[in-house]
Amino acid sequence: MAALHIVNRQAALAACLAIRANREPLMLIEDAVYCALSEVSVPCYAQRRDLIARGLEERVHASIQIIDDAAFVNLTIDHTPAVTWTC
Repeated sequence: MAALHIVNRQAALAACLAIRANREPLMLIEDAVYCALSEVSVPCYAQRRDLIARGLEERVHASIQIIDDAAFVNLTIDHTPAVTWTC
């Protein structure tokens, strides 16, 4: 099963992308949702409530899937392990 990479800071994204395996999805949360404004060439999700809190929901790039908390929980169930990236 593929890992889920949970990124909570913009600075952590580069390190995550350098190490993660192909096709392993990214989940952008907290301040990392600012990265959702640019195109990402990997499966990528952004947490709706964090986008709303930062006024970014309408500016998310089309390559990013916006999901709610329930869908986030389902991602963690469907992917093992879940790896959190912080910097």
